[in-house]
Amino acid sequence: KALQAQAFYLDNSPLAVIEWDAEVRVRRWSGQAERIFGWKPDEVLGERSRDLALVHPDWVPTIRASTVELLEGRATQNRMISRNKTRSGKFIYCEWFNSAFVDSTGKTQGILSLAQDVTLRVEAEEQLRHAAVHDSLTDCHNRQSLIARLEHALARARRTGERLALLFIDL
Repeated sequence: KALQAQAFYLDNSPLAVIEWDAEVRVRRWSGQAERIFGWKPDEVLGERSRDLALVHPDWVPTIRASTVELLEGRATQNRMISRNKTRSGKFIYCEWFNSAFVDSTGKTQGILSLAQDVTLRVEAEEQLRHAAVHDSLTDCHNRQSLIARLEHALARARRTGERLALLFIDL
């Protein structure tokens, strides 16, 4: 009865709940994981993340390093944002909260991951970053961008002894 209640809570969590074994194969796949990523539990149980191509290729080294950190016991938990791929092939951004299951000898037996789709938040942040350094009418770099780039160029010129020239044309 307690296991049924636990399964109910995990399936109804607002976060995807994914449990991985020590070989990084899916052991548990919650209802929210299905809603976010598109795969049904029977399609993923026993599968590895790489077999599902769950992680965008550009993000694989980062995710691998984070996972190895947990598996080797250098960390018991970590948090990250990564780009993931859904069953339909759509790319989304997810925030992951990972915890290692460690036995009494200190060996990692598995990883519990909680994930949420943060695509809208990441895209809004990217739009804000773009708007901060681009003119809204022309989409050209704005004064803030010029100042930042000029400061960077001056610092590099001071550091390396190179000369710097600036040509300013007022249109």
